[in-house]
Amino acid sequence: MELNRLDKYKKKFKEFSANINSLQQYLSGQKRNYAGSSHAISAHDVSEFLNIRELDALFLLSLAEKERLVNRVYKVFTEDDTFLGEFTDNTAIPKKLHNDSTGETVDRDHVIVDLVFELGT
Repeated sequence: MELNRLDKYKKKFKEFSANINSLQQYLSGQKRNYAGSSHAISAHDVSEFLNIRELDALFLLSLAEKERLVNRVYKVFTEDDTFLGEFTDNTAIPKKLHNDSTGETVDRDHVIVDLVFELGT
């Protein structure tokens, strides 16, 4: 993973320079720990690791996404935590989803959409 692609943002966003360094370390550790498998990273995970606000963590992850180090994924669950699917675009989530475990259709207004970032390959 070419984490050095984030270096250009250290100059552009000087107030985030130390956080970008920490994000690079975090992503490097995640890549080592989960090599060969898909691993979802949330803004909450990053905010706790870096001790920053989730909004700032989301900003940093969006920089990593821009550099194709992570990929944005919307994971959709029922209210009782049954996984319904994942989508690369929030607008691609249909208004009705099929719940394979119950055979029922679930309205989009009654699902939980979790924004995560998966490590790029």
